[in-house]
Amino acid sequence: MSGIPKDPAELERLIETIARELMAAGLAAAHPDPSATCSCHGCRTAVCPETLHCGFEAGADRIGIETRLPQAAAHLAAQIDHTLLRPDATYAQVDRLCEEALEFGFASVCVNPNYVRRCARRLRASKSKVCTVAGFPLGATLPDVKAYEARRAIGEGRARWTW
Repeated sequence: MSGIPKDPAELERLIETIARELMAAGLAAAHPDPSATCSCHGCRTAVCPETLHCGFEAGADRIGIETRLPQAAAHLAAQIDHTLLRPDATYAQVDRLCEEALEFGFASVCVNPNYVRRCARRLRASKSKVCTVAGFPLGATLPDVKAYEARRAIGEGRARWTW
């Protein structure tokens, strides 16, 4: 997504989706008084739709959540593909990506194909998977080239078991 929607109806749908997902993960609760207008500072709920709305109206384009609920955080982390697809990514940055996946329990790390073997080795004892891309970033390569890239990446990922 590139920025917050300008259309008020689309913004409301976004806010409802975010609030629903945060509530499902145990990171938020519904506003204690649904008929009240949230003053942002007076709301005792960590995150509610009204607070999100106030933040977006004030120009926010991100939401930061600090939680003391480890199970909720773990549930949320397990849904995230931790991604580093920069063409100038370094080994140190890719290693840090893997360390963060191990620390937080991300679903996967998504890296360019040349890092698949390295990440697979680093994540072999974890639940985090390695994800990669073929034909990235434009998808403008021929289908047989993409198929080769995919087969090669699968082989690189499997190579983790032979190291």
